[in-house]
Amino acid sequence: ELEIQKQMVHVADKIFSCKAALTSLRGQNAAVVTPPGPACLRFVLSDAYNVVASCVIVLNVITITVEEFKPSLASDFAMLNRFFLIFYSAELIAKLLLLRCGFFL
Repeated sequence: ELEIQKQMVHVADKIFSCKAALTSLRGQNAAVVTPPGPACLRFVLSDAYNVVASCVIVLNVITITVEEFKPSLASDFAMLNRFFLIFYSAELIAKLLLLRCGFFL
């Protein structure tokens, strides 16, 4: 399980480095590309949403850590874990609807 957590951290580092590279490329290109999906879903690309999503991720990491070291408390986090599942699923669906095929690029 520790190995899995190390792999998750490694994958997260790769994702953040890719996002940083994309951000720097966007800064070089003055043209702003409008996502092809519905305008009502553009909030998932905002900085404010990224802050909220980052806080959810940190809270999820904390709960995973507590569950790992105190298995007796795992049942206490059932509702919170459902929230994480719903939040991540909704984020995925919103980004797929907004970015369409661009989500995979």
